[in-house]
Amino acid sequence: MKPHRLYIIMCILSLLFLAGCRDEEPVQSAESKRTITVNLGIAMSRVVLDDTDLGDDSQPTDMKVWIFNQDNTVKVDYYEINNPIFSGSDALGELVNTYERIIELENEVTALNFYVVLNSGNAQGLSPFLDENSMPDQIKAAFFTGLQNVTADNEVPAYGCEENFDVSDHKNSYSVPTINVTRAVGKLEVLFTKESEDSYLKINKVEITQGIPTKGYLAEVSDNDDRSYDEGSIMLFESEQEQEGVIDDDMFLPQSEASYGDFSLHADKFQSLVQEYLLENPNGKEWNDEKHDWTYPNVPDGETYCYVLKIDYQTLEGENPKSKNIYLPIIERNTWNKIFVRVKRKEIDMEFELLVEPWHEIDIEVPPFV
Repeated sequence: MKPHRLYIIMCILSLLFLAGCRDEEPVQSAESKRTITVNLGIAMSRVVLDDTDLGDDSQPTDMKVWIFNQDNTVKVDYYEINNPIFSGSDALGELVNTYERIIELENEVTALNFYVVLNSGNAQGLSPFLDENSMPDQIKAAFFTGLQNVTADNEVPAYGCEENFDVSDHKNSYSVPTINVTRAVGKLEVLFTKESEDSYLKINKVEITQGIPTKGYLAEVSDNDDRSYDEGSIMLFESEQEQEGVIDDDMFLPQSEASYGDFSLHADKFQSLVQEYLLENPNGKEWNDEKHDWTYPNVPDGETYCYVLKIDYQTLEGENPKSKNIYLPIIERNTWNKIFVRVKRKEIDMEFELLVEPWHEIDIEVPPFV
């Protein structure tokens, strides 16, 4: 009986040893090919209120993933998912979609390149159209003319890639570093407050009147940027009813409580009227204050193509509306640009300040994302 027991034990140990080597030795599916398992994690910047909240709770509407060989001449895999679920989080707190793919590779493939596009169906005028036959150069150069069917932060077009991932050691299974996707647009929010509790303030209209790009790019471009600018306008807010646009009684911030330049520290005293997604616009002054708060000049010199925000408002009920232009700075992808506006009845009638934040970060000294 003892030899039989010894034989059984040796068999069990052999099986355990072989299981431990599973990731080290590939299974050959043919003489010139091998089959590998690829574990993908795709991360999307979350928009959070705190460590547990997912912001506006939105999810992407579609996701496309291409995998190519090391020189991007051969597509080795492609998949697309409608309504992909991003849940949980990685070490950085980002939302993650995980997926396992079994891929058959030629043995001469030494590296893989991964390309990910979210919400391509929401990119109006997307060119070229992206599908399983698209090549990396086409994906990287793709542009769109606007947004369609976008109602939430995580429905805007986004792009990410991981290139030169080494598979030359011919293991059976690989875990790819998390692929971070970046939103291809910026976000603009405009918030208003009054000078005192008994002040009256009504916002009649907020619109973009200059600097509207004709296109945006899925991937960030440094060369071959050939976008031009329309002379039209984009209506962001318009009061259609008597009380619409009237700033609430409890939304006021006296000069004694907050100096010009510190508005973002008192975000609870501002009423948000506008939240809009904008195509990138590289024209405009750059903000450079370490606090991220920036007071911007009314009419900067030489800014022909930057975004201009026009605000029509009243400080007395029934009076004729006044207008003010705000020349916006550079609008970059994946940034949340907050304009805090305090309207006064005397002296300077309007003060405005810019807070620019990465769309995915939380800083305890600035207002939480809403």
